[in-house]
Amino acid sequence: MLKIYCFLIGEDYNRVRLYQQDSKRKIALLSSLMMIPVILWFWNTYMMVTYVMKSSAFNGILAGIIASSIIFIIERAVILSKGGFKIATLRIFLGFLIAVLGSISLDEVIFTDDIDHQVYQLKQDRLNDVQTSVESRYANEIAQLQNDVKESHEIWTESLLNAQKESDGSGGTKYQGVGQVAKFKKSIADQQELVYMNNLTRLESSHKILSLEKEKRLNDVESSFNSNGLLIRIKAMFQLISSDSFMLMVYILFTLLLLLIESMVVLIKCFSEKSTDEILEEKRNEIQKLRALRVLDSHQKHFNGNNELPELSRAKHLINKPYKSILNQAS
Repeated sequence: MLKIYCFLIGEDYNRVRLYQQDSKRKIALLSSLMMIPVILWFWNTYMMVTYVMKSSAFNGILAGIIASSIIFIIERAVILSKGGFKIATLRIFLGFLIAVLGSISLDEVIFTDDIDHQVYQLKQDRLNDVQTSVESRYANEIAQLQNDVKESHEIWTESLLNAQKESDGSGGTKYQGVGQVAKFKKSIADQQELVYMNNLTRLESSHKILSLEKEKRLNDVESSFNSNGLLIRIKAMFQLISSDSFMLMVYILFTLLLLLIESMVVLIKCFSEKSTDEILEEKRNEIQKLRALRVLDSHQKHFNGNNELPELSRAKHLINKPYKSILNQAS
């Protein structure tokens, strides 16, 4: 098992097998904790792809391998890093982001039936919005045509009634029978009937165009709305969370739990006691640094011009010393 633990966290087995027992236990602890988020992300991603997004098992396994591999690399980098507080802060922040994403995907799996219902409501709302938009665009035209139909029907009815009264002698000239006046009024009524029928045809045509337009737009929404889309389902889930305090509490609990799981490796690494071999390794590193600094310091002194050999200094002094030549003495 120690070989597996060393492989997981990137340690040299030949060196680790000589460690003390407390160091070996810590390596086993870190490698075991590291695998928890890796396994969790593989399962969570697989369920998300296959169960929620309705994709194939192959795609689910492939996505799970990719997601868990990324988490494995991140966890391994944290264990191998020696950045102290800065690395711990960065890892906790990264763990928070991963925990939020993980809780979203986990909630998508757990509350899939509730989210399906909310997605259906979103779809119905979009269909209603499209229908309202189309109806509002034709509303003025249809209202005007309905008014024209009503007025032309009233005029036609009144004209027809006048022609009838003229024929039976109850109105108009008071002469019973179909005379010239009655025929004239009947022709006016026929003309008004044509106007009414024309307006009625135009109204029916507008209703038909409206119906076809609505049908086309609604079919477009039906075909373009993907109930298994991730963004749609996330939107539906957050609508549920915002409208249901109980689900909000459950979501927060899942987020905190995943945050703790994601940050467990860095918390153990930062706040657990150092093993015997970790202390020895730190001391060896400090000694090597001191030796390197001493070597560099000695080289700097050797090549420093202010610390040159005495013989070299005397030679420079003789060369630079002024003297009188024979010609200068003769003069």
